[in-house]
Amino acid sequence: MSVPPPGKRLTIDLRKVVHETMDGEVILIDLETGDYYSLRGAGADVWALLERGATAEAIASELLARYGPGADPETIRTDVNELLGKLRDAGVIAVDPDGPQDPMDQDSAPAPAAAGAYEAPILERYTDMQEYLLVDPIHGVDARGWPAGKAQSG
Repeated sequence: MSVPPPGKRLTIDLRKVVHETMDGEVILIDLETGDYYSLRGAGADVWALLERGATAEAIASELLARYGPGADPETIRTDVNELLGKLRDAGVIAVDPDGPQDPMDQDSAPAPAAAGAYEAPILERYTDMQEYLLVDPIHGVDARGWPAGKAQSG
C-alpha cells in the first residue's frame, strides 16, 4: 500500500472515476477497469474532503475536529493514511504534483460536528459487474440516451 506523501494535494481522477454519495455511502465506479467501490463510515467524510483537494494531514485534522474529543487522533491518522493508500493503489486518487501544499479553501466553513461516534472508513471493492460497466455506452445511442435499433419503415 502506498502512503500519500506528506503535504501533497490529493485529487480524484475524474477522467476515470464517477461517484455518488447516498445516505452516507459513497459509490465509486472506475470506468477503466469496471471495478466499483463502496465507501462507508468516515470514508464518506474522507471522500468529501478529497473533492475539496485536501492533503492527508488536512483530512485527518478535519476528522478530528468533526468527531471531537472522543476520537483517538492516532487511530484517525492511521485510518486516513490506510484508506488513502488503498484508493491511490486502486488508481482512484492521485497526488497532484502541481497542487499547492495547503489547497483547501480557507474561507469555507469548518465541517459540522458528526452526529455519531467515529466509525473507521470501510472500503469494499466489487468486480462482479465489470463486463456490464465496460460496455461502450455511447455506440448506437439515440436522443434519449439509450441504445436503439434502426426505425422500421412502414
